Amino acid sequence: MRGEQAKQGGVAHIHPPAAIALADIKSMQTFVTTVASQGPLLLIIFALVVLTTAVIILSIGDYLLRLPCDNILGVASGAKGNPAILVFATRMAPTEQPYIGCEMIFPSATIVKLIAVQIIGLITRSG
Repeated sequence: MRGEQAKQGGVAHIHPPAAIALADIKSMQTFVTTVASQGPLLLIIFALVVLTTAVIILSIGDYLLRLPCDNILGVASGAKGNPAILVFATRMAPTEQPYIGCEMIFPSATIVKLIAVQIIGLITRSG
């Protein structure tokens, strides 16, 4: 009965998988419209943000702090917050250091991202 509507006490309840699918269907039209109108610009902005962050982290870790490569890869993956990057880093450097670097930076990187989003939101509302 998962994913289907069920009647309980005269009220229709939607199970979580169906609710997620319904939200995805409703938001798809907005997503497609946004990508169609602003897609190339958003893609360029995204690429610049990702590449700038990666270059800064890798440069500071290598040239300024003189960290080992496997540790820098972990820090870079933790700053991005994407587990797939950590998996790639551990395949490149099969030690425990990428995990340690990721675990060291991930909490503070998450806080910085949350603050940055709030600041961007304030700037875009006022301007």
